Amino acid sequence: MQSLLEQLEGEHKKELLPAEESGADVSGMPERLIALSSLVRELETQAHLIHVNLEAPYFFGVHSFLQEQYEEHQRQFDRVAELVRTLDTFMPMCRLGLTDALPCFHDIKSYEARQMLLTYMANLEDCGAFVKQIWSMAHESKAIDIAHECEGIAHSCYAGAWKIKACLRKS
Repeated sequence: MQSLLEQLEGEHKKELLPAEESGADVSGMPERLIALSSLVRELETQAHLIHVNLEAPYFFGVHSFLQEQYEEHQRQFDRVAELVRTLDTFMPMCRLGLTDALPCFHDIKSYEARQMLLTYMANLEDCGAFVKQIWSMAHESKAIDIAHECEGIAHSCYAGAWKIKACLRKS
């Protein structure tokens, strides 16, 4: 299957970008970004479901925090999907494609507030670690747009995990 760039070049009978100016080698990057998009989509769903199911003395603060989190995960999904498209790769068209790309994820097994939040926190930390791997790849290949987005996502994941720890820490 021809890429969009190859199709356009064929139509215009010339190369749109000379090979030496076409950018860094980003092989493997689209697959990693699709996996990341799947992961942040799962985080969005998990944060949203905890948001509506949480029952605890700290409900009001955590309820607002989780709304901010799932809204941020939605923005992250959109930005990562757009990065995939800048690499001339299609995103999966449905939940099955995203699920197949999911690198790792801890499912919540209890409605107990502490357990829900600890599971979400573990997923945030795993996402942050995965993003660091992509950042390293992006940095090596000089894909500064991808590296920059990874920095923001990693910060968001680790800040969210820290806030959950601070909320649950016993005095």
